[in-house]
Amino acid sequence: MRPHALLRTRIARSRLRDAALDPTTLERYNIAIQQFWEWAEEEGRKGTITTSNELDRALEDWGDYLCFEVASTRGNLARLIKARAGLIHMHPHLKTRLPNTLLAIKGWERLAPTTQRPPAPRFLVFALTRYFVERNQRQMALLIYLCFDCFLRINEALRLTSQDINTNATGPDGEAVTAILLKKTKTGLNQSVTVLRPELVQEVSRRLVQVAKEGLANGQKIFVISAYTFNQQLKKALKELGVDMQLTAHSLRHGGATAARLDGWQIQDVMHRGRWKCQKTVERYMQVWTALSLHATMPEPLREAGKWFYQNPKLLFQKT
Repeated sequence: MRPHALLRTRIARSRLRDAALDPTTLERYNIAIQQFWEWAEEEGRKGTITTSNELDRALEDWGDYLCFEVASTRGNLARLIKARAGLIHMHPHLKTRLPNTLLAIKGWERLAPTTQRPPAPRFLVFALTRYFVERNQRQMALLIYLCFDCFLRINEALRLTSQDINTNATGPDGEAVTAILLKKTKTGLNQSVTVLRPELVQEVSRRLVQVAKEGLANGQKIFVISAYTFNQQLKKALKELGVDMQLTAHSLRHGGATAARLDGWQIQDVMHRGRWKCQKTVERYMQVWTALSLHATMPEPLREAGKWFYQNPKLLFQKT
């Protein structure tokens, strides 16, 4: 049976294997594979792909087409990477049988190396939080501060429900803490993080009350916003504030970790809070993040405003 025909029986054959992936990841794999087969059909090659070698050559040619005839963008490279990963997920024996595709990916990465995005500097995070508070976009403000303080990935934050936040949890020394349950993360299930900053604890509690007042069912998501909208709003705010930095939601997680390290946290504590598994990876990232953070620039008035709210955090979420 040809590989592309096998794909049609994927759901019936491998539901448990599919369940091992995040649904979003699986959907992205499926989309990339479908785009590959559509290209192969347009090229008159779909019916000729009967072996792994032919599949490998076709994927490599598709990569050349995307890179040199469409656009050498990270998005198009991601298509090739996801198509290869998706095919391997569906047919594990292909893992060692697509060498040309792997070399094509490495070649593309050398031609268009990834640009390191800087972590969000501490004072900029406070300035951005205040920016959205003043515009009554408190969900944006809370998301920014929460991802920074708790080293959250944006999708981890957006999956949170009212049941995932315990404002009366007990800490290791018997103290009262606000704990967040992360049911599903990149590195495992049922992990948690505590909210450290008092002003953030108060704003989280305020949001929970608001969710209850809106009549939403228990277990309803705390944030009614998508990752795409969040990044678009963040990009717009940075432009209006005159900040020439290419930041994304993930920059907040990295920014919080970098700030903690600069404050003297041990690398193991940063890893535990951020749910990183490999110390060597975090140490390598931390060197890059710290260097980028120390050399980040922003308009001086904005920096001073962020610094002021950092020194007066109780006023950060207060309306003027």
